[in-house]
Amino acid sequence: ASLATPPPPRAPPPPPPAGGPSLVAPATAADSSLVYRPLSSVDVGRGALARTEQQYSTTFAAYLSRFLLNNEPTTRRWWQTQVSEAESFTMDDEASDGIVGLLGEQRRDAFLASKFSSLVTSVEVGLEGYYGEKGAGRLGEALANKYSSAGQKRLLAHLLCLIEREQQPTRLIGSLIGEADASRLASVQLETAATGYSATPPSVTVGPPPSLDRGGRTAKARALMRPTGRWREVRLLDGGAGYADGEVPEVAIDGPPLPAAAEEGGGGLADGDGGRTAPARAVAVMRNGSVARVQLVAGGEGYLARQGNGSAPSAARVRIAPPASALAGGARQARADLLAEYKIAAVELTDPGAGYNADEPPAVTVAPPPAVSAAVASPGGLGGSALAASVANYTRLVADPASRARFRASLTPRAAPPPNASELSELSRSLEAAARTPSNVYLGPATPP
Repeated sequence: ASLATPPPPRAPPPPPPAGGPSLVAPATAADSSLVYRPLSSVDVGRGALARTEQQYSTTFAAYLSRFLLNNEPTTRRWWQTQVSEAESFTMDDEASDGIVGLLGEQRRDAFLASKFSSLVTSVEVGLEGYYGEKGAGRLGEALANKYSSAGQKRLLAHLLCLIEREQQPTRLIGSLIGEADASRLASVQLETAATGYSATPPSVTVGPPPSLDRGGRTAKARALMRPTGRWREVRLLDGGAGYADGEVPEVAIDGPPLPAAAEEGGGGLADGDGGRTAPARAVAVMRNGSVARVQLVAGGEGYLARQGNGSAPSAARVRIAPPASALAGGARQARADLLAEYKIAAVELTDPGAGYNADEPPAVTVAPPPAVSAAVASPGGLGGSALAASVANYTRLVADPASRARFRASLTPRAAPPPNASELSELSRSLEAAARTPSNVYLGPATPP
């Protein structure tokens, strides 16, 4: 037999000579990619298959034969013919191979076992065309392209798992399982909120399905942001001019609003800080008579205001002291405002994707917070070494927050669940009844290896 592209349809070959190896073949291959012909006509003896069996075990060949009996039309019709003949309890002397004397089920089972053994040998002949380093991958792709139902894909995944691990087409196996399961991303739960972000949502990346190269689709999601009640950084609007050498203007930031509990007698802010408040603090970094940047020393707490059912950053002003010689020509007061810190409060699914393995949720990752520049100046210019250390510590905390987002992805159930134990047992019984073969070569098509 051949598992490769068939030749043009032709008349069935004549029976092989008496005593020679043979395969009983279907009459035509008009609707099949398989062509059966006498083993002697392809000049392959039993011993010549030893090389193939080094790569594809007899168990693999038996499983593939089972698969073809149940899913390949020509092979199925051929087997039905053998079953019908076995049920009639008639075999000529040549085909009986010396077992004419066996009666009843023994005779029928022996006949079907011999035919199944011939089919396994036929499959091994076809596997000769898929020998070598990339042979298993080519064989898997050829079968996967021909058999497209969810059940067939799952069986093919089981089949390919019988190949030696070093040669398994693992990527194709994963793809077939994903195609059969056809799971989609149902939700992404945020287990730990991550802080240190700006108002711009970070990108969320969902891992691709194993079937991405065979019609699968990667899920997509987006981050939903919420203010933390702290300030992330001070944005310098105008560095001013005319500050004297060594002059470091004082920076004052409005305090947070009173907690809702104090203002309204209870309730607190929605998703706020539980009523905790603390003022933000910042220092100016000078260069050439101007404010080069304003560095937060403490982001504060409780800078939140109600907004509908949620909260938003409250208003707070930044006041930078004017130059001491404000009346000097060209002197100008520096100006700045505040940028709020946000956290990832939830992840919203925008596309569930397709083709995921129901037992392997994809990894979900989020981009880290944007970097916050550290102040560049001498400790004295910042007001002392202790203050400089405080600035450096706050910059590190914002740029590399201890709280990193952790997610848990959930998938939809399998589109076509695999058989349960009861169904597998019934399937095994029905297959045994339809195709009786010795137990040492029987492998149920739905049983994972």
